[in-house]
Amino acid sequence: MLSDLELMAALQRGDRTALLKLVRRHQVTLYNFLRALCRDSARASDLCLQAFEQVFSNSSRTPEMPFPLYLYRIAYECWVRQVQRRALALPEAPTSTHPDGVTHPNAPALVNSAAPAARKDGDALIECLSPELKVLLVLKEAGQLSYEEIAVVLEISPERVARRMRDAYRYLRAGSACRAALPEPRS
Repeated sequence: MLSDLELMAALQRGDRTALLKLVRRHQVTLYNFLRALCRDSARASDLCLQAFEQVFSNSSRTPEMPFPLYLYRIAYECWVRQVQRRALALPEAPTSTHPDGVTHPNAPALVNSAAPAARKDGDALIECLSPELKVLLVLKEAGQLSYEEIAVVLEISPERVARRMRDAYRYLRAGSACRAALPEPRS
């Protein structure tokens, strides 16, 4: 079985079957990562396809990181572009600044009004996070990456990853506590 690095070298030499082998090897993991990010299977499939197309179009360059991290990086960039396009399509999208110091279009500081208030599972709480905090959680929990690997994918320092992860978990704990304190809706 060829390694990812060997398959990338074969792809650089024009062997298109190498891409197929890379897709087979990483498709499920990448799809699960993107599905956790966007919570939509059709969008996740589209983003997965875009990421592998970009791997093919960039095959002349050798990745400067292990292939799975390179693939996560490409998929993350595809997701960010999609989020930005969707935000631009919204008329008069309000902005707010999160405690992480970044201004996010159409995202209230702690909760997102589009997130269903009646849902009690963790998915609804994760939807409330800013895109920057959400991707950290997905890379850590769904991608099973270390802080150092997340730092490579997002091109930030491991210390910044740790700070943002603390913020994300703090938001999730605060959201869980707030929801637990609310009375049950009557049917």
